[in-house]
Amino acid sequence: GGGHVQMVQRAMKHLTYSSLCFPEEIKSRHMESNENIPYYYYRDDGIKVWDAIKSFVTDIINIYYGSEEAVCEDLELKAFVKDIFVYGMRGNKDSGDVQLLLQFSSVFVPVHLS
Repeated sequence: GGGHVQMVQRAMKHLTYSSLCFPEEIKSRHMESNENIPYYYYRDDGIKVWDAIKSFVTDIINIYYGSEEAVCEDLELKAFVKDIFVYGMRGNKDSGDVQLLLQFSSVFVPVHLS
């Protein structure tokens, strides 16, 4: 095939979990300032969608789990996050720490958006 395989391979080397998190991606592009870039609808609407999904996911997690410890002790959830790290991030150590992914509900938002 063409150069698309090499392009994807190069992109995967730089893929991190935080790059899938919309606010982090906007910051990495230096586009987060409403003052410097007042009418950037992609950012403005994207943050609203991100916040709505994060709120929904957080509410569901709070209903299902009684505490943060319960989230961290869920074996199926750990296996799910490990699958994201091993297969999605290809075990790239620079993509983030598996244990850190379990700390906040924001871990689920990019997965839901995919």
